[in-house]
Amino acid sequence: MSFLWLVITSIFLTLILLQIQIKFQFSVIVLTAIVLLSLFIRTRSRRLLSDWTRGKDSIGEINFEENAVKLNVNESILHDDIKYVHFQFNYIKGRQSAPKDTIHNGLTALHITTKNDETRTIKFVIETEEQFEFLKIMFKKWYQDGIDIKEEFGDLKIKTVCLIPIGRMRYKDVQALKEEIKPRSS
Repeated sequence: MSFLWLVITSIFLTLILLQIQIKFQFSVIVLTAIVLLSLFIRTRSRRLLSDWTRGKDSIGEINFEENAVKLNVNESILHDDIKYVHFQFNYIKGRQSAPKDTIHNGLTALHITTKNDETRTIKFVIETEEQFEFLKIMFKKWYQDGIDIKEEFGDLKIKTVCLIPIGRMRYKDVQALKEEIKPRSS
């Protein structure tokens, strides 16, 4: 849908430029073609890099349930058994987290350490906004359950809380979020 709007906007811009600069018609057409081509290449070229996930990369399924992280049909980790979580994520596949940001590949690594010091690494891809919002809710619940969590966003390892980069929040919002995720008393 966004590509369609890009094409419509580009055509409209071209028509306006042609009306304004009739005597420079050839240069306007060439300039417009260059602009359109560069926009197309920028949005599509990210998918050509080697870290972009494809269908063949999928090897399993992960389900976050009310009281467990279910990895396979017969394997799960109960929330009560989780001691520490290290979560590294790369936003939503094919989307930007901010204007002029790179297009992210959605790769995510969830390192879970259980109370008997076993560490399990689960890699998956965040593909939709709904999955991302569900993970935010899941993390709030884990924080409230008293699980120690470290979150990192992107290659720069930006610190986040409930998948929200701290640098993008006002102090008042950080304090409200801290109050919301405060561990419940047992």
